[in-house]
Amino acid sequence: MNSIIELITQGESKTLEFKESLPKIEEQNDFVDVEFYRPQNTKMDDKVSGTALKPSENRRIPSDCSEQEKAIIEYLLENQTIKSKQVEELLGIKESRTRELLKNMTHKKLISKLGSGRNTHYKAVSDE
Repeated sequence: MNSIIELITQGESKTLEFKESLPKIEEQNDFVDVEFYRPQNTKMDDKVSGTALKPSENRRIPSDCSEQEKAIIEYLLENQTIKSKQVEELLGIKESRTRELLKNMTHKKLISKLGSGRNTHYKAVSDE
């Protein structure tokens, strides 16, 4: 069963084709929650599954992290620090989403922000 949904976000129109499962849509009070199921072998999966992104044996990634947050943490476990431009390239996302993602991860104390301006970079918060 193929289903096509057209999304209009930030003035851009995108067409998504769902071959396996449709998005889950739930109404909750004044909000609508939409869950998309990502098909296997997406661009981000290829980058995350690379050997440079394997987490170290003695670190655990919190189970409540999104796939994007997990990818950043795995990268940090191997590379110590990351800049926002590297996050954009790693995940294939835009600058605005990168800023939001890094801000949320800092707020959740998954990463810490170091430096400012062009010298801003992030590192994983140690468990010790």
